[in-house]
Amino acid sequence: ENLQFPLLIYYDGVALERINPNVNISNNTNWHSAAESVGFGTPGYLNSQYYIYTDNENEITVEPKIFSPDNDGFEDVVSLNYNFKSPGYMMSVDIFNSSGYLTRKLINNEYLGTEGSVSWDGIDNNNTKSAVGIYIFYVTVYDINGYIKKYRKTCVLGAKL
Repeated sequence: ENLQFPLLIYYDGVALERINPNVNISNNTNWHSAAESVGFGTPGYLNSQYYIYTDNENEITVEPKIFSPDNDGFEDVVSLNYNFKSPGYMMSVDIFNSSGYLTRKLINNEYLGTEGSVSWDGIDNNNTKSAVGIYIFYVTVYDINGYIKKYRKTCVLGAKL
């Protein structure tokens, strides 16, 4: 039986990871493909699909709420953090300005681990610095069983006066 995530096109070089090391090794539901976001393997590190219980109901968060990509070493990027209660999710993230125009396609259909983050440095799809203002992360998360959830999260790109 193939235990790899069925939406992957290639299985070569994709590690199988145990979701919970305390569950019996012969339990097929305790195995999942390593996430694309970690290079499909985590040798020597915590498995990308490892489930860590948290009472945090926010699966998607943005930190910091205000960032200034001026390369001063302080809050130069904004991170979109995710924490899911089970493995097997894919995610796309588009960033829009306050006028509704697509500023950046951050990731497209990326296979995720149970937790992690993606960062935006304020650069748009044309490889130029985005204007100061409010930005909306439009996040789509889905799995092979037809689960789809959409999130809208905001941040402010600021600058020194």
